[in-house]
Amino acid sequence: MCELCNQSPKPAPSGLTSRRELLLLSLAVMLAGCGTDPAPKGAATTSTRPAGCPDLGAEIFPDATGRALVNPDSSPVDIEARSEWTTAPLDLTRIVPMGAINRATIHHSGLNKPFTADSWKETTKQLDAIREFHTASNQRNWADIAYHFLIDRAGRIWQGRPLAYQGAHVKNHNEHNCGIVLLGNFDLQRPSAVQLTHLELFLGYLRSLYHFGAGDIYMHGELADAGTDCPGQYLKTWVKTKRATW
Repeated sequence: MCELCNQSPKPAPSGLTSRRELLLLSLAVMLAGCGTDPAPKGAATTSTRPAGCPDLGAEIFPDATGRALVNPDSSPVDIEARSEWTTAPLDLTRIVPMGAINRATIHHSGLNKPFTADSWKETTKQLDAIREFHTASNQRNWADIAYHFLIDRAGRIWQGRPLAYQGAHVKNHNEHNCGIVLLGNFDLQRPSAVQLTHLELFLGYLRSLYHFGAGDIYMHGELADAGTDCPGQYLKTWVKTKRATW
C-alpha cells in the first residue's frame, strides 16, 4: 500500500453524508488512487498561490499542447464529456500539463462491496462522489478527480480529468500516463462483459492515437512503489490473458 494510502482517513467533506460512505470512498482511493498532484514548478511556499498551469481546455483527445487531436466521434466507443456529469473546475494552481502521452494504466474503483448500478443517475452520483473525495481540502486535496477516463458497468466511458493534464492515479508514475478506472471491486465481482469489451476497444484506439505499444499498458499494481492489489484479481486475470493478443 502506498505512503498516501497508509494515512488515516480524515473527516468527511461536505457532500459525503455518512461515515460509511466516507469509508467506502477511502477504500477506493486506497486501492486505486495512490497518485499525487505535483506542485507546479516554482510554486510559492507562502499563502500566496502560484499562477499555476495555463488553461489548456478540456479536449477529450488532445495533442501535446492541449489542442484537439481528433474529433471524439471517431472513437469506437461513445465518450461522455466531463460536462455531462460535473461543472466543477480544475484547480490550475496545483496541476501540470501532460505533454506527450506514451502509456496507460488500468485501475478499479475498489469499493469494499460490489458496485452494480448501471443507470446514468447512479453512475454520475458515483463519479461526483469520487471527484469530491479526491479534491476536498480536508481529504486528498488534489486538483481534480485522479483519473482521465472512467468506464461504468454499462460500458459508458466518461471523461474525468482532461487528458491535457497529468493525473493523480499512480504515485510517482503520472507523467505521460493516461489513467483509466473501471467502476467496481474486481476482487469481489467480475467486470461486466461490456466493460471489458469497451476497455479493449478504447485501449486500442488510444494506442493508435498516441502511438504507444501493448507493452505500455500497465495495471496499477505493476507501477505502484509500495504495492497494491488494484485492479483486483478478476480484472488482472483478464488483462494478463488479453495482453498476448494486443
